[in-house]
Amino acid sequence: MEQIRDLLDLENSMTQLNKASSYEPTMITVTAASEVYYLIDKASNNRVVSDNSFNERSSRSHSIFQLLVTSKHTQKNISLEGAINLIDLAGSERLHKSGSKSKQILIESRSINKSLSCLKDVIKSLANNDSHIPYRNSKLTYVLQPHLSSKSSKVLMMVNASPLTCHIPETVNSLRFASEVNS
Repeated sequence: MEQIRDLLDLENSMTQLNKASSYEPTMITVTAASEVYYLIDKASNNRVVSDNSFNERSSRSHSIFQLLVTSKHTQKNISLEGAINLIDLAGSERLHKSGSKSKQILIESRSINKSLSCLKDVIKSLANNDSHIPYRNSKLTYVLQPHLSSKSSKVLMMVNASPLTCHIPETVNSLRFASEVNS
């Protein structure tokens, strides 16, 4: 719902994060894969989910995992840095199919759908080399702006497609979105 929530530092209020001129997430230095898995598990446990007729743990927001990698060559005294953003986009939701009836779920669904549309608009504007890129139309695209705007950025989208016949309409909807972003 256009609020940024740091899943590794819940003691900061969402209000503080949203009023800040720039978003500063919790940064934790790790040296082993087990530490990364622990942090992903902690963040997953703090993520807001709800059940519906499609899914018992439907995510109610997008989740961004940013991994900053520093590589050092000690003999040549060279350091290289890079960033990888893994983003779990909450899927668009058709309320009449999900069986969700609460007002909160309705508001969340509209917000999710709007931010997905904004992401598509930003990627389209970047591909067209438009003079104005609408990063500020969504918190999702605003947070991703430094990574999407870099000339060296690469974007890869993977779609989770259900093998169940009853999910064909949602799978087609997801594939249509990915196709539009790809084009």
